[in-house]
Amino acid sequence: MTELENRVDLLSGHWREWADGAARVKPDGWEELVAGLGALQDAVAGTVPPADVVAEASELMARVRDLLAPYEVAGSEQIFGRLLGLPSRGQTFSPTLQIHDFRDDELVATTRFGRFHSGNNGVVHGGAIAVMFDDALGRTADIAGGGRSRTASLTVDFRSLTQLDRDLEVKVRVARVDGRKRTLHGTLSDGERLCAEATGLFLEMRPEQA
Repeated sequence: MTELENRVDLLSGHWREWADGAARVKPDGWEELVAGLGALQDAVAGTVPPADVVAEASELMARVRDLLAPYEVAGSEQIFGRLLGLPSRGQTFSPTLQIHDFRDDELVATTRFGRFHSGNNGVVHGGAIAVMFDDALGRTADIAGGGRSRTASLTVDFRSLTQLDRDLEVKVRVARVDGRKRTLHGTLSDGERLCAEATGLFLEMRPEQA
């Protein structure tokens, strides 16, 4: 199944070019391949198979690695994580982020965490929430500022347990812009319940760093 497209029109010029470059060389079926990898990660995280199944699965994964190995590229040429028009960005490390709108310095999006991102007792691992916030705040910082930035600091406060396999609302607003410094605040909510909030400081990159 092909993912719904994200709001690529919201991206600054650099990020549109960066994403468009990856989209131009993306092979047919890439979304399905990455979605399958994500489903595999959830399956591995959520099962305890017998030894013979583990051995067979390991052989199959080794076969896939052998298939892909001849096509390895430099980091600057990879498309994994660069398809910003997709909620997953064409990768499986960060949770999906379906961007709906950016208005009046506020981004509104939806995210969802699977078993791969679980901690103890069937809830989302705090580190996965931090990764999601870094992605959401960072993208908002670049949309608002119009240029590339890097994370200088990120503070996450956990307000309640975050459940797996639920559509969760993400809101990010620009709190302050001071020269190259961009301070942002984000929230993660399950309906009316606040799960976590974060504050991040992002520094706009100098021309020689871009």
